[in-house]
Formats: sequence, C-alpha cells, structure tokens
Amino acid sequence: MADLEVKKILIEESLRKNQMSQVFDVVANDKMVFFRSLQEYQKNKLLLGIILDESAYTTITIFFGKLVDESKKDDIIKLVNELNGVHNVEKFVLNKNNELLVQVPYISLSEDFNGDVAIDLLRALYGMLTKNAYSRFEEILGESMYNKL
Repeated sequence: MADLEVKKILIEESLRKNQMSQVFDVVANDKMVFFRSLQEYQKNKLLLGIILDESAYTTITIFFGKLVDESKKDDIIKLVNELNGVHNVEKFVLNKNNELLVQVPYISLSEDFNGDVAIDLLRALYGMLTKNAYSRFEEILGESMYNKL
C-alpha cells in the first residue's frame, strides 16, 4: 500500500476514534490528500486542514483571516514576526494573497506515522491560536479580517 494511502487511513481511523469524522471533508488526488474542516470561532470561519502527501512532511494548517486593509500590513508583519519568535514549532504566515495562516509540521515516515499525533497537533494548534494569538490579530484588523468562506 502506498505511503499516502497508509497515512490517509490512519488519519481516518483517528478521526473516527475521536468522533470527528463527520467534521472533516476529504479532497484527494494521486499526489495528496487534504482533510479540511470549516469551524466557526467568534464571528469568523476558520479553515482547518491536514495535508498529506508521499513525503515525510504533513502540514497542519489553520486559515484564520485575511488582511484587507493594506495600511495595517506593517503592524501584521510585526505581530507575525513577534509570534514566530515566541513559538518554536508553530509558524504564523501572511502569504502573498494576504491570507493569515498558522501552521505546524508533522514529520514522520509512513511506517512511523500516527494519526492520533496529527489530530493532537491540530487540536493544540487550534487551542494556541484561539487562546493566545487570535485576539491580537483581531485588535489590529477588527472585523475586516473575517473570512467570507
């Protein structure tokens, strides 16, 4: 069985075990599998994702907003840099489309891959974002950051 299929099955089993399988949609092709969930937080919609491929790298990402007001870009970049200096594993990103993301990698070969670890990392990432960082972005951007997904 291909490495990608093994990892997919392990994530699906972990989601079932944690009673989360109905929360995630799966988008797949020959090269990647994307588990995604849209979660409401305060007045915003957060897109949670686990991206699997054949490599040893699994990317766990939360898309939590967008920079609409360019005049706030320097403040957001300063905050992203500050948070990235504090958090050793989680990385905040303002991408070229002015989308706000936070990511954590899970590095594991398929024979050592553990779906529970991936789900635990997603939960920890969500908790860190909502408890420690989200409000700081909202203070700068207000409701303009809210996703229209």
